Parts: sequence; C-alpha cells; structure tokens
Amino acid sequence: MSTSSGSVQNTIKKIIPAKELKNFKPLLAAPGFVLNSIKKLLVFFEEILGIKLWIEIPEELEDFEPELWDSLMLAAKLKDAGIIQSISRVNKNYPDEIKIPFHYHAKIYGAPGGWNGSGANLFNEEAALRAAIGEGLERYSMLNFLPKNGNFLDTSLEKIKDKALNILKIVGISPEERIARNSVFPLYFDEKTNFRWVKGYSITEEKPVFVPLQLVSYSWRPWREGKEPMLRMFSSTGAAVDSVTEKAILHGLLEIIERDTFFITWLNKLAPRKLGFQKIGDKKLQKIFDSFEEKLLELNLLLLPTDFPCYVILAIIIDRTGVGPAVSVGGTAALSLTEAVEKSISEAIKIRNQTRKMLERAREIQEDLSFDNPASIGIRARALLWARRGMENEIDFLLKGEEINPEDLKDFINPTTSPKEKLDHVIQSLKTGGLEASYVDITPDQAKESGLRSIFTIIPELQPMHIEEALPYFYGSRLHDVPIKLGYLPAKELNKIPHPFI
Repeated sequence: MSTSSGSVQNTIKKIIPAKELKNFKPLLAAPGFVLNSIKKLLVFFEEILGIKLWIEIPEELEDFEPELWDSLMLAAKLKDAGIIQSISRVNKNYPDEIKIPFHYHAKIYGAPGGWNGSGANLFNEEAALRAAIGEGLERYSMLNFLPKNGNFLDTSLEKIKDKALNILKIVGISPEERIARNSVFPLYFDEKTNFRWVKGYSITEEKPVFVPLQLVSYSWRPWREGKEPMLRMFSSTGAAVDSVTEKAILHGLLEIIERDTFFITWLNKLAPRKLGFQKIGDKKLQKIFDSFEEKLLELNLLLLPTDFPCYVILAIIIDRTGVGPAVSVGGTAALSLTEAVEKSISEAIKIRNQTRKMLERAREIQEDLSFDNPASIGIRARALLWARRGMENEIDFLLKGEEINPEDLKDFINPTTSPKEKLDHVIQSLKTGGLEASYVDITPDQAKESGLRSIFTIIPELQPMHIEEALPYFYGSRLHDVPIKLGYLPAKELNKIPHPFI
C-alpha cells in the first residue's frame, strides 16, 4: 500500500484506488463482506488523513481492466490445474478487414492443432475472454474424458435398453451404408453390438441413462482399431461450458439445433427469409453494418427455418474483389434475435480472417485448390474451397428469400428469465416433438474447483452436419419432414456440394 505522492504515481503502474477494492476480490482470499469492510476502512483513512491510498496489483494484471480480473483469475486456476497453458489477445488483423475488437485465444495443454479455445465478441471484452476460457476447458474435457474402471459399462443396447440412450435413432449415416460395409471403419451395428457406455442424464425423460462414450470423448475412438462400430465421426457439436449447469446444457442443445437447421436448409436448397438489417435500431450494430460497405464486402443475415422456438441466424460474408475469401459463414441459435445476430456476425468475421491467412499461405506455396476429389475435403480444404473466387455463385439459392423487418421479431423468452426457465422452454419443444435429449458431465476432476461445468449434449434424431466429405451425413427423416412442416418443398435430390460451414 502506498500514498499518492507524485513520484509513486509516476513510477508504479500496477496500482488501483482503494475505492476500487471491490474489483480486487479475485486476488484476495477473503469473503466479500471482509473486503467491503477493508475498503470502508481505507476510504475512512483517506478522508481523515487527506491523502489518497493505492493498492499494488500483480504485474500480470496491469494491462487489463478490473472487470476482466475475475475471468483472468479463473484462467489462472485452470492453469494451475494443468488445463489452460496461456491466454492471449488476438491482435493481428488485416488493415483492410473488419476488426473484431475483442478476441482471445486460450492455449490448452496437450491440444492437437485447431483444438485450442477461442472467444470473440464485437462489443464485450469480458464475454470474449470468458468464451475463450470456456472453449479451452470444453476442448480439454473432450480430449481427456476417459472414465476409469468402474465408471463405464461394456455391453450391448439389448441388455440395458430401458436405461440407455437409444442409439438406433441416431441419424446421419443410412442403414444401407452401414450394411454395405464399404467404409474404412466399421459402421454396422444392432442391438446386440457391444459399446462402452458412461453415465449420463436424459433431460427429456428426466432419468439417468447410459450414453456411448465415443459420442462424448475425442480420446475414445475404438472404431479406428475395429473394436466398436462408428456411430458418428466425433464432433464437438453439443459441447458447452458454463458456471451454471443449466446454461451449459442450453448452449449445447442450441448448437445442435443450429447445425440441424443449417444442414436441412443446405441439403434442400431452401431460400430462407433475409433480415433487413438496415432496419435494426441498435446503433452499435449499425456501425458494424456500415463497416462492411466500407470494406467492399457484402453481409447477408438469414433467418433459417426451424421447428424449434428459437432464432437460427446465418451470417454470410461475400467478397467479390478476389482479395480475401469469397464466402465466409457463421451461425448461431439463440432465444434472443440480437444475440443470434451479434454472435453469427462475429463468428463469420473470425472465420473470414482465419481463412484469409490460410488462403495467402496456399497461394504462396502454389497449392492446388481444384479439389477434384471431394472425398479429400476436411475442415482446412473446406475453408479453402469456399475461399475461391466464383464460389459465391453456389450460394445464390440462399439469398432468394423474402426480406423481413427484424423489428417485427420478438424474443422467444424474456432475457432476464432464469437459465432453468430458458432451458425448460427448449426441453418442452423437444418433448412436444417426441425427441430424446441427454447429456454427460465431462468436467475434469481438477477443473471442478473452478466452478465451471463441461457438458456434452446429444439429440440422436436431429440432423448432424458432417465435416469430412469422405463420410457425409445425407440420411435422416428431418431432411424431408421439416421443410414440409414449415411450408417448403423438400429437394428431390439433395444438394451434395460441400457446405461452407467450418
């Protein structure tokens, strides 16, 4: 603690006024009421002595605003737990690109390429930092979830039928494909096939259930050695982290709904309604919209058709200049239209910047971008495919829908509603549709003291979105039923052009 002499103020940066002690709570091992009392005492001495008192803070926090300290200390706990290796701001931006003001990267221990955490936000730095930390823990959890003996069950669906997730309802790969046995990996299974199961919970049937481990763990891929048939190629879709379990479950379910909605739209070549975003009254968003025109980029915001009570927004950035990627997309499902719009735009900008770096590198090494063999297309190749000039023509069908006034769209539920009520809102729609949904808590033991929970949700009958074109997901009753239900004509032949979602 120091007095506020001129020399002190000029030589010590890492200080805060005593009156801001309330923001100092993550660094002190004391209850809030104790900190409050200390603050009052210090302020009292300031008034009696007629001098200003300052408190020294750790050097690593001096470059961050006080409102970020709670999140930074949370990251420090996860670092001590051997989960997050480092947190950094992402400041590298092209001068001719739209900048994401707040973008953080969370590097996790033992992560393969592309498996670190990232968080971006157009308006809120704390939200961006929290998102990066959460995604970092989410990725670590998926990479390391391998229950020990006694915490899993090796058996068949037939033997635990009433206590297990019904894997016979899983869509994506058709029964014909599974029977054909033409894949490099085993695909065929029935009720008698053995799988490794872990404990989960059915949120629609409100009871404990067993869930196949391979659906929730990247580290358990027994189909590579032929030990289990592949139910689906592992994907992080449905995983989420939050300090409130209900919020994590909700975010996981909404992500599954988002992918289901996008892929049904894509494969059927539906023309969704477009948001007339010029009519959105939010001044902060209007500045973002104006920046697209300044950068010679086209922004399209599509309201994708879904039979769930939420908004699914697809943001499409089109670049016809040939400088950057031709097409970049970002999607979000949310109960609030504003939230869905903000997050989808942020995601699309982030993807565009990442893809531009990949594209420049590919041009430098004169990489072949013809992609004559679609089966070779994965995440990186998909990004480069849609970066090619002219690919914007392949999404024309998405832009032919009617324009609607976003001011006419109201939130599905009051934003101040509790997380449990919001979750119940979505669960009720699943129950009404006769859809089964479950989750597994995959939080690492060493992370539980942080208060965060890592949750993996599964909805077997919702249409999954594939990333590897070698194993596309063209099977599922919702591909046909949902368009009809919503007044669209399903495609006679599915759109098998590799989708732009990465």
